[in-house]
Amino acid sequence: FASDLVGRIERSIKIIEHRQHLAGKITDLIDESAATHGEWRIRRRLDPPRPTHYLPYSREGGTVFEKLMPREVAFFDYFENMGAKIVEGCAAVLELLENYTNVPEKARRIKVIEHEGDLITHQCIEMLHKTFITPFDRDSIHRLITKMDDILDLAEAVSDRISVYEMTTPTDEAKQLARVLVFSAEEVAKAVRGLRSMKNAQEILKQCVEINRLENEADTLLRFAVGKLFKSERDPLTVMKWKELYEGLEEATDRCEDVANLVEGIVLEFA
Repeated sequence: FASDLVGRIERSIKIIEHRQHLAGKITDLIDESAATHGEWRIRRRLDPPRPTHYLPYSREGGTVFEKLMPREVAFFDYFENMGAKIVEGCAAVLELLENYTNVPEKARRIKVIEHEGDLITHQCIEMLHKTFITPFDRDSIHRLITKMDDILDLAEAVSDRISVYEMTTPTDEAKQLARVLVFSAEEVAKAVRGLRSMKNAQEILKQCVEINRLENEADTLLRFAVGKLFKSERDPLTVMKWKELYEGLEEATDRCEDVANLVEGIVLEFA
């Protein structure tokens, strides 16, 4: 019995060694082919497997599998288009406050921009469900596009309330918060544009830091604006209205920070 067991173990070891030898030969042939054609950057067979169906970034051509199954790059179009819509919508809110005429018409225009952003979001999520190979993990894509949509939703909500509440003259504090929101939106648009290639990872991270700084500035402005409102305004309804509008503008900058945190995580993981 003992000799039979030893024989089985020896045969098993020989089979394993034979398979390893074949695997090494195959890898050498692939590497030789890649070196000859100069097209593919072969990932070594000892690389750890990815847990989900996405492929990491490769600035030098990617793996053989990437050549055969290229990742869907249309997601970057959606991110960039959404970033442009966010800037457009937030700039329209600032323009409404700084040029306080035709308020209902301007509010309707902002609502149209918000609907266009919703369409981009729906298209991106629909593609996410249909795509096998994604540029990075699905959860990050879903959270990124929805958080970007939240910024536009909040900007539209502020403009709608300004119109519905029939506010008289915009306060300086509302204008300042809107300016910070526009600056944040512009940085968000720049950061998501950088995701397409990741060639300037450090620049993207700097933009994320700037978005965080702007969010802190908006927090400070909100506290000052609410404090001033309680001290100077005697009409309780007016206090409630402006406090809600201030908080809506500041919350939009919070969503910008959420986007920055997501982008930062993607860059640190995949750059």
